Amino acid sequence: MHGLFELLLAGLCIATAVVAKLGPPAGPQKLQRDEIDTFEVVVNFPNAVAIADSDNNALLQCLSATRTELDQEALTATYVWKFQKAESLDEREITFHIAPGETPGTLDMTIGDDPT
Repeated sequence: MHGLFELLLAGLCIATAVVAKLGPPAGPQKLQRDEIDTFEVVVNFPNAVAIADSDNNALLQCLSATRTELDQEALTATYVWKFQKAESLDEREITFHIAPGETPGTLDMTIGDDPT
């Protein structure tokens, strides 16, 4: 019985030493994360097409976008979204102006002078 107790005590000491040596898990908190350059996405995608949307809204199906202006110094761009004719809706074009957002990795998109 005394030998069993010594064996369990030794096992507990070894397990404690291993856990203490390993320390808490670091995981993703310690990984290097690059900041996303959202304007680079605008530069690299002059055209876009949406063939479906999440709620099957006919308005957004077959939407196409074309970049019409790009100012790499001011980090601004303009896209024209073209909505195809669908059900009772006529074909439409909407111009979006893109500028850097308030926080890194974001863009502000405006229609005309409307900041919302």
